[in-house]
Amino acid sequence: MKPVLGYFKLRGWVGPIRLLLAYLEVDYEERFYELPTATPVRVKNSIVSTSESDSSSVLADWNQEKFNLGLPFPNLPYWIEGEIKLSETKAILKHISRTRAPTLLGLSVEDKAKVNVLEEVLWAMWNSLCQVCLQQHDDEELKKFLTDAKYKFNLLSEYFTGMWAIGSYVS
Repeated sequence: MKPVLGYFKLRGWVGPIRLLLAYLEVDYEERFYELPTATPVRVKNSIVSTSESDSSSVLADWNQEKFNLGLPFPNLPYWIEGEIKLSETKAILKHISRTRAPTLLGLSVEDKAKVNVLEEVLWAMWNSLCQVCLQQHDDEELKKFLTDAKYKFNLLSEYFTGMWAIGSYVS
C-alpha cells in the first residue's frame, strides 16, 4: 500500500516534502483538503478568496477526518505509511530521509550537527517569508525582513562554502 501525504490543496508547508519525495522518486498518494472558506490569501497586495475548487482532485473536509486518522497530533501536513502516522513538516522530512536516504541527514556526527544548524536557520527564514507573504505588513516590516534575510544569506554563504551544504555529497 502506498504512503499517503495529506495537506490543503496548495503548496505551503507540504512543498519541501513533495520536493524530497520527487527527488527520492517515492511512489505515494496525496489526499487534498479544502481550505476553510473564511481563510483569505494574499496575492500581490490584494486579498482573494480561497473557495475555488478543482473537481478533478480528491477533496475532503479536514475537520471531518482529522480525529479519525489515528494521528497522535492531528495536523496538516500528515504522512501515513503503514503503522507510522506523522504530522508536522520537519518530522515528516526527517522520517522520509532516515528511512529512504539517511545520508541526506549527514554521514558523521559533525555533518549531522551541520545539517541540523542549516535546517533550523532555513526553517526560521521560511517561517519569516511565510509571515511576510500571508499577512499585511507595512514597509518597515518588509524592510526588516529583507535586511534579516540578507544577513542570514551572507552567514550561510560564509559557513557553507562547498558545492553541497556539507561536504562533497547531497545533504
